[in-house]
Amino acid sequence: MLKQQDLLKGLIWVTLLAIFDQLLFFVSFQLASGGTVKVALGEGILWKVLLYPVVLKAISFFFIAQSIVYAVLIFVVWFCCQQLRLVYPWFEKRLYWMGTLLWTATFVMFCLGNIIYFPNSFFSLWLTKRPEYITDIFPKLALVWAVLVVVLSAVWGGSVLRFLSHHRRHPYLLKTSLLILALLLMRVGFAFYQQRTVTPVSSDTPPNIIIIGLDALRPDYTAVTGTSQAASTPHLNQFLQQAVIFDEAVTPLARTFPAWVSILTGRHPKDHGARFNLDAPGFLNIGFTLPKALQEKGYQTWFATDETRFSNIEADLGFDHLIKPPEGANDFLLGTLNDFPMTNLLVNSWIGEKIFPYSYANRAAFVTYRPATFVTRLNKMLPDQAHLKKPLFLSMHLLLSHWPNEWATSRFSSSALLPERYRASVQEVDAQWGAVMAMLKKKKLLDHAIVVVLSDHGESLGLPGDRLLTEKWHQPGKDSLKRVERSRYVTASPSSLHFKTDYGIDTSYGHGTDILSMSQYKTVLAWQYLGEKDWTPKHIYSRVSLLDIMPTLLDVLSVPMPKQVELAGVSLAKNLTQGNTVPEKRDFYLEDGYKIPAIATDTISIHQVLEQSLHAYNIDSKTGKVTMRSDIEQLGLSAKEYAIIQDHWMLAFYPPYTDDDVIKMLDKTLNKNPTRKPLPKEKGRWFMVDLSTQKWSADLESVWAKRTPAQQLKAKLLAFYGNEIHDL
Repeated sequence: MLKQQDLLKGLIWVTLLAIFDQLLFFVSFQLASGGTVKVALGEGILWKVLLYPVVLKAISFFFIAQSIVYAVLIFVVWFCCQQLRLVYPWFEKRLYWMGTLLWTATFVMFCLGNIIYFPNSFFSLWLTKRPEYITDIFPKLALVWAVLVVVLSAVWGGSVLRFLSHHRRHPYLLKTSLLILALLLMRVGFAFYQQRTVTPVSSDTPPNIIIIGLDALRPDYTAVTGTSQAASTPHLNQFLQQAVIFDEAVTPLARTFPAWVSILTGRHPKDHGARFNLDAPGFLNIGFTLPKALQEKGYQTWFATDETRFSNIEADLGFDHLIKPPEGANDFLLGTLNDFPMTNLLVNSWIGEKIFPYSYANRAAFVTYRPATFVTRLNKMLPDQAHLKKPLFLSMHLLLSHWPNEWATSRFSSSALLPERYRASVQEVDAQWGAVMAMLKKKKLLDHAIVVVLSDHGESLGLPGDRLLTEKWHQPGKDSLKRVERSRYVTASPSSLHFKTDYGIDTSYGHGTDILSMSQYKTVLAWQYLGEKDWTPKHIYSRVSLLDIMPTLLDVLSVPMPKQVELAGVSLAKNLTQGNTVPEKRDFYLEDGYKIPAIATDTISIHQVLEQSLHAYNIDSKTGKVTMRSDIEQLGLSAKEYAIIQDHWMLAFYPPYTDDDVIKMLDKTLNKNPTRKPLPKEKGRWFMVDLSTQKWSADLESVWAKRTPAQQLKAKLLAFYGNEIHDL
């Protein structure tokens, strides 16, 4: 008995030592490298947030869950030792050391499994980032891991059999096992029966409406444009071959939350108030939405996404059901810090869904995110067509193609450039989209459905042509090319000083960071009517907007609009049901998002992003939700870039503040008058661009600009945005 107690104490101590070593390794590295933890701990706001009940509760649950996992490990090792000592007398004499050895072998097995299955884990990178990992280290690692799995499985299995054999005189064990097996068979049979009793959908019933967004997907990486990059999306391309494609679709604001609110309201960000990600509720003016309209039409409304950190779509937009990770400070904190070998292997299981909700099916926790896990979650929560009493409206957004362009099994060399990482993530989100469509088809939800595939915005990758301006087509006036921002090409060294060759005015990075980068604002937009009806596949080359989705669907479904509701978008129904009807000519207004230097680069550093932006957000003490500070949001409007597009003309305005000015401006307002606006150092800059010829000028009084509608567009832009544009 004494030896068993010593064994149990020893296992507890070695487990505590392992936990301490992991925490010490993680925190010390972060502090030494100036990482996320160091930045977060240096911000006084974090210490206050940790004491919020909603955060404290989540952290407590997280530590309890971690403790349970390690307690199970201790119990399993202790249980095996108890059975082995009864079979092998020599084991009794060496119980303590053999138990420690068994614990160590089990823990090593989990650590090796973490390296194999989660190469981006903090506890894996020391090995997986080595150039020789795939060709030399991985095969040996996998062999050792496989041997450990086989040996330890034999030990565990043998221990269980020994236990059952020893207790065979107790018939209740057999009866209980048979009862559990019978219940499982009944559940499987019931599920099988449910899947077979599918009632065909009548064409007289309203179609299901399914909108699927793929984050940051550039049209030139699909069959929309037919470029060499189109091979990245084979599943999506099959859909596009039978779809009505709008080749010149744009988003009014190249950020996820404003773009989706625009889609669901049919109104411009200036009207609905979502001007930034994580907007303060007081700035929003949502009103009538597409889900609300479809609810009145008798639809059951769903929204699903695999990330919520910067886009919080809520039930108040008109959704009956939400499928998404938990949002707020707990997501930022626990979704990031939950990266430990023992628990990583559980995250994508049904156990992980229960005890690690901030990591399960959460793309933001990319270290453990498996695309198939989110599809599994959808499959479990979405109803089959046979169980729908109402037609289905499903909006879904997939974020694999968003930065950091990584997931659990992604492997990139340290020299991998941003376009390579982006293309790999596009290929992965395409495969995930294909799995989602297969799942919806299996549920018969596509038998009678309108499917809309879109991207909320594009992405600039530091490639030539990602920005509209070129030195070749500059139309000279009083403006100087020296005043035009230059960005480093992604193929150049980060430390390059060759400004003539390695930097250019025709490139940029990110999305919502540069109004003249149409690669950020051009989006995918394609429609299909699946079922008895059919829309002839075609390309529509006229410019349209994501704002047009809501009025188009309401028109197709003959849903009347309330008289007091005025939409910015127009119906494209004739383009879908008739020939290549040209949509009416109109003006398109664009704006950028809240931007900091840390995100306008090809090597984004999380701790630099935190340093430059953490002070701009509030955390609700009751709900834990993260929103932008209202005073910061007001200042952010004065630093926005704006543009108007009319036919092939584009006029863009750049405010008299640089990104660095904005950061300094925000710092100055922390303890001073938050409503005052700093005086601009100089006048804002205007850029007139001919989209058909690429000619441009930053002098609206130049000879060339006077032959363009520059002044007319300027008057329209000033009238639309009012005093938000500071042009002295």
